[in-house]
Amino acid sequence: MTTSHPAYDDGVLRITSIGSPASLAIAGDIDGYTYAALLDTLRRLTDGLHEIHINLADVDYCDLAGLRAMILLAGGGANHDRGGTCLVLHEVPGQLKTILQILGWDTIPGLAIEEPGQRSAPAGSSAPREVVEPAGHPHPTPANGQPPRAMFMASTACHG
Repeated sequence: MTTSHPAYDDGVLRITSIGSPASLAIAGDIDGYTYAALLDTLRRLTDGLHEIHINLADVDYCDLAGLRAMILLAGGGANHDRGGTCLVLHEVPGQLKTILQILGWDTIPGLAIEEPGQRSAPAGSSAPREVVEPAGHPHPTPANGQPPRAMFMASTACHG
């Protein structure tokens, strides 16, 4: 059984540690009111981790500052001193995927967006990962009839 530990809950934003220290679930609204709590809680819960999983299924609203706070956890983010950190986003709401694509943040090194039905290997596992396509970048079937190649794998995006 997976144990859940609310790390922050003010009735508007809830951040829960799920399963392991590297897995978080965020629910509610991320805006100017909750931004400082999001930033402080993410820093506290992810300090020193090399792989971080965040489930966003229950996020109702997220402004750009909140999205940027999460994205900066990825090793390639600007103003970020955690070189080599992998951020895997799970169950990203459609509007947030669109924003990530428009801003080009969906291609940041160290960021993987897991699509529904795909499962990553647990943090620290050497098991191979499934292919993860960048959100919203469908590949047409090539003229040669071969299946399209994925742009990256979660392990590549996160670990090299």
